[in-house]
Amino acid sequence: MADNLHGTAVILGDRGVFIQGRSGTGKTELALELLARVQSCGQFARLVADDQLFTSSAGGKLLMTAPETIVGMVEVRGLGPRSIAVQGKAVIDLVVTLVDPKQAERMPESSFVTLHSVRLPELKLAAHNVHDAASVVLAQLDIGLFDAVYMRQNG
Repeated sequence: MADNLHGTAVILGDRGVFIQGRSGTGKTELALELLARVQSCGQFARLVADDQLFTSSAGGKLLMTAPETIVGMVEVRGLGPRSIAVQGKAVIDLVVTLVDPKQAERMPESSFVTLHSVRLPELKLAAHNVHDAASVVLAQLDIGLFDAVYMRQNG
């Protein structure tokens, strides 16, 4: 049975990332920043879905799919829905939870979250700090892009 979760999911290289947080915390903005950074290095990056995702598990993996009604759409705050290239299904490897900046630790201990009976690593990152959050996510994924993207952004 699939559950419907509020959040945004992306595929970066061969890794799936689910971004969750309260409404208005920058989930979509972080997703778009991650997609842009990974694509700028010539790597595969796609949106799975923005705002709502159906979740299920199989073989100890968390699976997320885009609801048919929003496939290929991303909501750009201030502009509304826009079309975007998607991969409508992903295995999720990392959960990013956007929290109030006062609750975000500078050097957090490893943490995990269980979604749909699957235990996954979780990053609790400050909401609205897209640049730093994207750098942390890329470093955590360890897909060989952190150095290249960081140097391109800050070089």
